[in-house]
Amino acid sequence: MRKFIGGGYANVIPYHLQSLKWFAAEDNGPSLSIFFNLIVVGSLCLQGENGGMTTTSYVTHWVSREENGLRLTCEAFNNGTHFSKIQAAKLTVYYPPQKVFIDSPPEDVPLRMGTRVLLVCHSTGGNPPAKLTWFKNEKEASNAQPQTSSHMIVTRVLNLLLTASDNQAAYRCDATNEAKTTISAQTKLLVHCE
Repeated sequence: MRKFIGGGYANVIPYHLQSLKWFAAEDNGPSLSIFFNLIVVGSLCLQGENGGMTTTSYVTHWVSREENGLRLTCEAFNNGTHFSKIQAAKLTVYYPPQKVFIDSPPEDVPLRMGTRVLLVCHSTGGNPPAKLTWFKNEKEASNAQPQTSSHMIVTRVLNLLLTASDNQAAYRCDATNEAKTTISAQTKLLVHCE
């Protein structure tokens, strides 16, 4: 009786040493081969409850963003039955947004209270694409429009009807994703009250 159990971590962050764990179980003790430029750091064979064997191999590899989508293949082979089982997993490499910037009026240009102003946050790069969040004076802005994306650029607009509280207020846009790195851009507005 043969049972292939499968393989481990497929979502990783680049330039970190990642560990992949592949394991298989079979009555006659399988051997594992992993086809990828990985360093095998350990292998473990355990006797099963019903006389079978479970073999586990641990491998490490320094991943890069270019390897996103790479197919990893593990083959479990049993010397006793000459039977093999192959299973593949797709590698997902998370990496942070590369750039975030804001389109806004220049900070030294006076604006009149009651004027409508659009602050547009853009972020490029990253896998997956960034989630953008607007803040006014460290508090999340509730009036931001839904995020849009085109190719590798995501955009989120903050539509403001200027009030006295907008004068010299710090507007910040944060870009973050599963890579757990946040990058930000910030602007201020000069609002004249009448």
